[in-house]
Amino acid sequence: MTPSAPFWSQKPWWCQPWSIVATGSAVSVASWVLLQRWWITTPVVAAVLAWWWLFLVLVPGATAADLRLQATADRDEQDQASSGAADQGVSRSADLDP
Repeated sequence: MTPSAPFWSQKPWWCQPWSIVATGSAVSVASWVLLQRWWITTPVVAAVLAWWWLFLVLVPGATAADLRLQATADRDEQDQASSGAADQGVSRSADLDP
């Protein structure tokens, strides 16, 4: 399972990679077929590529990095809590000694 798989499993069908690629491809092709003007199709294709980069690369990567960071923070918090409990146990036993 890839790190971004949970990200995509939470998205509706219209926000899945296949639908993003299909829509971007359709818009690019439709721009050329209907208008046949490279000076219009080129910015359309550039916008689609930017859209793909944002939603297929950057957002899933940032989400995966955030999940890794959160997991690390949770693990560190648990480690501190368990070491704090151990430290308190040691100090209590030292307090009991006359």
